[in-house]
Amino acid sequence: LPDAPLRAVRAALDMLRALDEFNRIRESQGQERIAIGIGINTGPVIAGAIGSSRTLQYTVIGDAVNIAARLCSTARASEIIISASTMRSCYGHVIAEQRTPVQVKGKSEPLQIWNVTGLTDISSTASGVPQVGQRHHTAPFRTTQEPT
Repeated sequence: LPDAPLRAVRAALDMLRALDEFNRIRESQGQERIAIGIGINTGPVIAGAIGSSRTLQYTVIGDAVNIAARLCSTARASEIIISASTMRSCYGHVIAEQRTPVQVKGKSEPLQIWNVTGLTDISSTASGVPQVGQRHHTAPFRTTQEPT
C-alpha cells in the first residue's frame, strides 16, 4: 500500500486523541493517566506465522520492525516519532519537527527522526479515505531540511 506510512501516522494521531479522552475519564475517577509514545518506521518486513506447531503466532520481523521498536523507546509520552523513510513517504502531509538524530542499537549511524504533531490540509484527501471526525492542523511544516 503506497499510502501505508501516512495511514500509520493518521492511526497514531487517532490513538493519542482516543487515549486523551480515555485519560479524562480515568482522571475523573481518581485514576492515573496512561502515557504512551509511538514509533513509526517504513520498510520491508517478513510477515507470517512464526513458532512451533503448538505456539504459532502471526508477527512481522525485520530491520524495519526493529527500528520502529527503537523509535518507540525514544518517544516520550504523547509523541509520535517517525524515521526518515516514513518522513519521505509522508512529506508534505504531516506537520513535524525534526529532532536531534538518535543512536540506536544495531545501527552504526544515528537515525534522523521527526516528531509528528499533526496533518496538513492536503493529507485529508491524499489517500481518498475520508477522515471522519479528524481534526486537521494547518500550521506549516517545520523542519530544517528535507528528509534524505
